[in-house]
Amino acid sequence: MKKHYSFLLAGALLFLLLGSCSHPLIGYNTAGKLNKNEDYKSVVEYLDRDPVLEKELAMQGSNDKFKVLIYKRWVQTYAIGYDFWYTDKYDLFAFAFKNDKLYFWGNLDDFKRADDDVANGLGALISETWIKH
Repeated sequence: MKKHYSFLLAGALLFLLLGSCSHPLIGYNTAGKLNKNEDYKSVVEYLDRDPVLEKELAMQGSNDKFKVLIYKRWVQTYAIGYDFWYTDKYDLFAFAFKNDKLYFWGNLDDFKRADDDVANGLGALISETWIKH
């Protein structure tokens, strides 16, 4: 009986250890609680993981600079009523900050579809930056 409890304890400790490891993937709904103009520091603390890529980007013809954090986001798929999360299937998810305030965030399609010309331009720059990295 003692052996059984030792095995369970070892398994629980391993689960906790692996679960606490930081990785650059974020969950599908991770950004749902964020608001425009949140401080850079509070967003980074909320995300609680390092981005795959962090860059400072400037729009052509503008003095505005944006700090951009790029993450991989798990893609959720459905099959017969079940959700499946695949770590090998992801899209890019970016957070753009202007003057250390959250300006825009989303996947590349969100940037392209935005009603904001600056967000559209940032989406193109983020895509180009990702390809070149």
